[in-house]
Amino acid sequence: MKAFITLILNEGMKTGQITILVFLMTLFKANCQTTALTYDLIVSDKSIGTVKTSKTIDGNTITYTSNTDATLSFIIDTNIKTRMTTVYKNDSLLSSDYKFYKNNKLKEFATIVIKGGKYIFNHDGKTTEINEGIRLSTILLPFEIPKHNSVYFEEVEGHFKTIKSINKYSFKLTNPNNNSKDDYIYKNGIMEQCIVRNPFIDFTMVLLD
Repeated sequence: MKAFITLILNEGMKTGQITILVFLMTLFKANCQTTALTYDLIVSDKSIGTVKTSKTIDGNTITYTSNTDATLSFIIDTNIKTRMTTVYKNDSLLSSDYKFYKNNKLKEFATIVIKGGKYIFNHDGKTTEINEGIRLSTILLPFEIPKHNSVYFEEVEGHFKTIKSINKYSFKLTNPNNNSKDDYIYKNGIMEQCIVRNPFIDFTMVLLD
C-alpha cells in the first residue's frame, strides 16, 4: 500500500510539473508577437519560388528571418536557398547571419557580430570593422514603411544604402557602389512588392495573400 501511495504521489508531482511547464510555454508564446509574410519570387515574369520572412518581438529583442527557396531553370535546373537571421536588441542591430546555398552547397556567407564595441562584418572570410551604429537594415523593409532619406545597412554586401520616397507608398533604395536603384511599394504598412536590380539578374517579390 505504501509503495502504491508513493507511486500515485510521484505521478501526481510529474503531472503537476508537466502542467506548469505547459503553462510557462504558453505564457512565453503569448508574450512573443510574430508577423510572417510570404512573397512570390519572380524572374523574367516567371515564378521561381518563394521568400518567407518573419518578425518576432520578445520584450526588447526582435528577431527577423528571411528564407528563400527557388529553382532557376536555364540549361539545367539550379536550386537556390538562402537563410538569414538578424537580431535587434533595444532598437540596435545585435547580430546577423546569412548563408547562400546552390544545389545544397554553401556558396556564400555573411555575418555581423559586435566585438569591442564595434561591428565586425565577415563576408566569405574577409572581415571589415564598422564603426557606425546600425539601427536599420534591409531585412526590416518588408515590415515597415521607411522614412524619406533613411539609411539602411545591407547585411549581405556590408555597406549602407539610402532610401528615398517617390510618393507616400513608393520608395527607391540606392546602392552607392553602382548607383542601381531598387523599387519598394507598400500597402497597409507592409511591403507589397519590390524589384531588386543587380548586374546578373533582376528579380521581383510580390506579397502572397
